[in-house]
Amino acid sequence: MLTKYSNHVCTFFAADFEPHFGTNLAKAADEIFTTSEPKTAHASPLSHYIFQWPDERELMVLGFRRIFWQTLGFSPWRDRVSEHLSLTKTALKAVGVKEFKRIGFKVQAYLPLDMSHAELSQLMFGSFLAPAEELQEVCSEAADPLVHIEGKTNGFQYVLVLSGMNEEQISGAFLKTGNLDHFRKDKFLDTTVKEFHDNLTRSDCFYFDIDLFQRDVGVDALDTFVKESLAAAEQLANTCVQRLRSQPIGETR
Repeated sequence: MLTKYSNHVCTFFAADFEPHFGTNLAKAADEIFTTSEPKTAHASPLSHYIFQWPDERELMVLGFRRIFWQTLGFSPWRDRVSEHLSLTKTALKAVGVKEFKRIGFKVQAYLPLDMSHAELSQLMFGSFLAPAEELQEVCSEAADPLVHIEGKTNGFQYVLVLSGMNEEQISGAFLKTGNLDHFRKDKFLDTTVKEFHDNLTRSDCFYFDIDLFQRDVGVDALDTFVKESLAAAEQLANTCVQRLRSQPIGETR
């Protein structure tokens, strides 16, 4: 699902570590800039550096306690995951990081399943929630459910959020996404973010938000985490859509 609807997905990767101050951060930023040749870069030397690749719809932030990647689209992360790993390792080595306090991969997907918001909401009952009729005493005439689940799976801790969304809800959720300005080459003329937004809001969607993470792991866990979290996110998205679709659509409220 995430590959099929790549242009309806935002990805976020973050590796958090104990604060590292001093010249190592500047050294790491210089190596990233030299190695990857980002289109643009911004520096606040005491706190962070931002590297932008607008054509690829991705950015990297290097700070004294975090390395962060963000993409508009699933393909920019999946197709260039080897490059992302290489740059991340370069930065970690230059900064001197040995262990992660937390490492996480998050996906926000607005999946257009050719169903209305009312149909999607109806299907949440019986698939991820008890059937609507069983909940009448608690929440009569429920129309817009959201599911929030936290737990562990395949070596990851996770936070999973699922819901049906209409166009207004999609727009509101997407526009709350951080760093959107950094995906534009020119803040006045570039329409990259607007086009991505307009594509998302063409129809109602099934909202799939998964945050997969681990705590207190060594930097040698980076490769495995990145590759396995990518596969886990794809698998979970497929499983959730299949479960949703397993319920028959009746007369919508």
